[in-house]
Amino acid sequence: MWTAVVMAAAMLAVVVMVAATVSVGVFTTTVSGMANTIHNDGDVVSATDCDDLSGAALGGEAAPMGSGPAAFVDRFAPLAYRTGKRYGLPPEAILAQAAFESGWAMSAPQHNYFGIKVWAGCTGGATTGTQEDTGSGMVATTATWCGYPSAQAAYDGYGAFIRSNHRYDAALQYQRDPYKYLEAIWRAGYATDGAYMAKIGPIVHQITERIKATDIIPTSDRIQFDAKAPGESGAEGSGGTVVDACSTQAATAVAAGKVGGAPENAHDYSWMCSTTGVCRDGDGFSGDRIKYPHNVGRYQCVWYAWNRLGMIHGLDGWDWVLGNGGDIARNLSGKPGWTVDATPHAGDGISQVGGALGGAPPYGHVAVVEEVQTGADGWRIRISEGNYGTGGNGAWTGYNSRWLTQSQFTGAGNVFFRYNGWKK
Repeated sequence: MWTAVVMAAAMLAVVVMVAATVSVGVFTTTVSGMANTIHNDGDVVSATDCDDLSGAALGGEAAPMGSGPAAFVDRFAPLAYRTGKRYGLPPEAILAQAAFESGWAMSAPQHNYFGIKVWAGCTGGATTGTQEDTGSGMVATTATWCGYPSAQAAYDGYGAFIRSNHRYDAALQYQRDPYKYLEAIWRAGYATDGAYMAKIGPIVHQITERIKATDIIPTSDRIQFDAKAPGESGAEGSGGTVVDACSTQAATAVAAGKVGGAPENAHDYSWMCSTTGVCRDGDGFSGDRIKYPHNVGRYQCVWYAWNRLGMIHGLDGWDWVLGNGGDIARNLSGKPGWTVDATPHAGDGISQVGGALGGAPPYGHVAVVEEVQTGADGWRIRISEGNYGTGGNGAWTGYNSRWLTQSQFTGAGNVFFRYNGWKK
């Protein structure tokens, strides 16, 4: 695999990566031609997943060159979490392999962070010289590597590669143990370097410690993995085809969609009763099954929005962020694992002070995007909200749903927020 400078156990060492032996699989990748949208299996694509991270051109919100493990984990952990959850692989191991093979993203031509040779599930990229361990020493050779259009496509491609090659089946029993997982795929032929585990083990430790320190994603022992990987019978999606939504960089791309469940023309919380225990005015936090744990007063907009987002996305892998309704988007801006932008998606939160959403300064308002429609005049969204007296001119304790148009948000900036691991 790629020759790179790898930092391990706080020491710099030059490590020669060795080539993976790749068998032909059946996974295919197609392109949707739309950025910042929703996968056909419901996964969200963040604009940061589409950054050009190859070689020395790390831009946008990518990890800066030479910044090492912390920035690498902060940048790529959401992608590793998403891939690990969907394909049943420990994200710590995914990140460790990407760091090891690319030198913490210092060398990843055409987004090939994993040093995977061309196979049926990827497009041919660069052909370079490399070295392989034959058992009696390193031998110089050449190889053609996979090329990917984006970081998101590379991580998806890694998951597909592992699940499509039956030689790695034994490793799948270790989805909650990154060390045993890595040892299993190494012994199955992922790498020919006899010292592979000794080199990558300290990297796993560094990455795991960073994940625990930041809680950017859950560790593998806390993840609820999907029952079926993409492409398997009964899995969500389209028979194994992954949409690469990073093929274009249209920042204003909007996907029409609808969450479902939150009614229109209703002004109380009776529809939430069976799910959250909110059945009537006066129900408290102690009876809620999905609950925002901070005492903000019953039925305030913040309390409603986080409970509703928990209903939509589940609670695995993310947590609430404190702040008044209008503070939430600002507080999430730049926070690892979250995207805040001006493009609505069904299932987003929306946070604003004044404007179309309403909410007087300094508190503002927060709501949930239930539906997005597109047309010749732009998009319009249906939101659901608690404490709708702040914007919907109703009772302070009431529930509401209303429509807002794109023109009402002209100049509003980044008001929509989402966690990159959410599945809508």
